Amino acid sequence: MENIYNKKVEIQIPKGSKFVHLMDILYIVSDKPYIKIAFINGTYFLIKDSLTRFCQKLPFFFFRCNKSEVVNLSYVIEHKFIDSILQVRLQPNMEFTISRRKQLDFFTNLNKTPLYAFCQQCSSCHLRDICLNKYR
Repeated sequence: MENIYNKKVEIQIPKGSKFVHLMDILYIVSDKPYIKIAFINGTYFLIKDSLTRFCQKLPFFFFRCNKSEVVNLSYVIEHKFIDSILQVRLQPNMEFTISRRKQLDFFTNLNKTPLYAFCQQCSSCHLRDICLNKYR
């Protein structure tokens, strides 16, 4: 069985297309008519696509927080309620708000997502320096 955490997704960029590992994507933000795909190394692509269309390519561990933001649940390090609003913090201190009607789905998907599951062989992982993996 193929490990879904090792899969790549194709991104159409102005100079053609590029394949990126799903686990390299930290979050995606819509800025119509573009979407910004942010990566764990701090870089990003700005591509002309709809968030809805792009999300169809993504597996369950990507969660649509609200109408304009998607996060990779593998990088969630904290979630808390502030005045009944659910705030989620990702690895490099990025905060996102989960819409009220998606809060239950957030916890359901978060519980299905192993954090850093792809990183069980730290010696060969490209994230070994920032990984919080319990296997280290």
